[in-house]
Amino acid sequence: EAPNFSFELTGAGTGRPHLMLSTVILSLVVVQVASMHTPVSHVRRVANVPGLSTRARLLHVRANHAVHAGQFVEAVSMFDNSLSIDPHPRSFLLKALTQQRLKMYEDARRTFREGNRRFPFDAKLLQAWGLMESKVGDARLAKRLVRRCVVCDQSLSYVLRWKRFCEQSSSGLSRASSSLTAP
Repeated sequence: EAPNFSFELTGAGTGRPHLMLSTVILSLVVVQVASMHTPVSHVRRVANVPGLSTRARLLHVRANHAVHAGQFVEAVSMFDNSLSIDPHPRSFLLKALTQQRLKMYEDARRTFREGNRRFPFDAKLLQAWGLMESKVGDARLAKRLVRRCVVCDQSLSYVLRWKRFCEQSSSGLSRASSSLTAP
């Protein structure tokens, strides 16, 4: 993994900052994926994931391209590689979502469960897992996961107003806040 430097490159003899290193890294990522015909918006979205190593970002870009090309099995493999380099909640989330597209629900559950074990307060991971369970699994587990998601991040409270979760009362939030352990 490349070290995370915080220095700046200076312009030609001016002594003033010219380019931030992160801009250089983003440029390298754009150049590397240009041959894959990946829209730059996808590259920028992946490049802006805080805490994700450069190698893992490159794997995310490639996996994103594979998903857009319908190559879901290859994308899952790339997310696996990313997780082996740099376990990150976004990698667990994207791998599980890709497994869902392949209708590999048990594998997606295992991925969500492992991601939740490592990152128990990642609200988006909990939200996605709850939504999957509400569609293809255990409705009670789904509601519990969504309540925990809202406890972790109040900005996601709109999810509780979705039809599949609306019968939950606000008292469910206080129960969820007292049990923030994995389901």
